[in-house]
Amino acid sequence: MNFSTDDRGRLALGGIHDSTITQFSLDAAAKRIGIQCLSDAGIITDFAATSLYTLNISALWEGSVISDIFVWDFTDVPDDYLFDPEIGWRHLFEGRIDDRNQLLAQIERYKERLPKAKLVSIGCSYGGNISFLCQELRIEQTHPVSSSQAS
Repeated sequence: MNFSTDDRGRLALGGIHDSTITQFSLDAAAKRIGIQCLSDAGIITDFAATSLYTLNISALWEGSVISDIFVWDFTDVPDDYLFDPEIGWRHLFEGRIDDRNQLLAQIERYKERLPKAKLVSIGCSYGGNISFLCQELRIEQTHPVSSSQAS
């Protein structure tokens, strides 16, 4: 499905905020990640990223609740998300690159190699964050069938 973001990169899609992560899969050999979440209204949202280049998962536990999801074209990440410890570049390289200049240099190296990549950051309420760099991101939603639609 097509999706859009607001001017800050926040995913503009209903059924995301306060949804629970119900499935998570990582296939490092195939460079894929899959995440499924379920909203209180019964909306199921599936995220599938392919050509995964780098990934950071911190403080994630079963039943994590999503607060926000950001999706940026690699070259359009706002400067505000360069050094935010929970979202964006800083989180992606958490524990690997602490120096500001080294972080900026690494971003430039990736921009040269992967000009069409996407940076995705998922922030969870009450802790837990996922950030990854991928070539393609597919998002699908399944809405519950109401009793009036089923008849």
